[in-house]
Amino acid sequence: MRDEHKKAADGNIFRAVISKTQLPCDLLEGEFRLEMRGRRELFVSGCRRILKYSEREMVIRAKVFDVFIEGEGLVCASYHYSGIAINGLVKTIRLEGFE
Repeated sequence: MRDEHKKAADGNIFRAVISKTQLPCDLLEGEFRLEMRGRRELFVSGCRRILKYSEREMVIRAKVFDVFIEGEGLVCASYHYSGIAINGLVKTIRLEGFE
């Protein structure tokens, strides 16, 4: 019974933080998020690690799938706190899930 009350209280606190900060819940939960600005800037959050890195292809491990990015002149502009910024001409993005 006590665990149920704790989960309910944790859920209420989480909803209050989302409401007050107006941040997306997936960002607060550490989930995967992908944002593109044009075709030359890509931001991926929720990264676990970089599996492959070259000017033509990057593979990033997220929570439940891998992100394949193909393009030209791809460069990791920044990598911090499970987020990566990629610059270069992005041609394709593919997600492949795993369990």
